[in-house]
Amino acid sequence: MIDLLKIAKTEADGGNLFEELSNLYRDSDIKPNGYPEAVVWEGGIMMEILIL
Repeated sequence: MIDLLKIAKTEADGGNLFEELSNLYRDSDIKPNGYPEAVVWEGGIMMEILIL
C-alpha cells in the first residue's frame, strides 16, 4: 500500500521525493516527444504483487 503520510513527510522535510516515488514505480522506456528527460513511471509494487 502506498504510504501517503511518508510521502507527505518527505516532501515537508525537503527530502528526496523523487527517490521516494522511484521506490514505488518503475521508470518507463516511453518518453513524450520533445522531452527526453521526462520521468514516466509504469506499473508499481501492486502490479508486481498481482503478477506474482
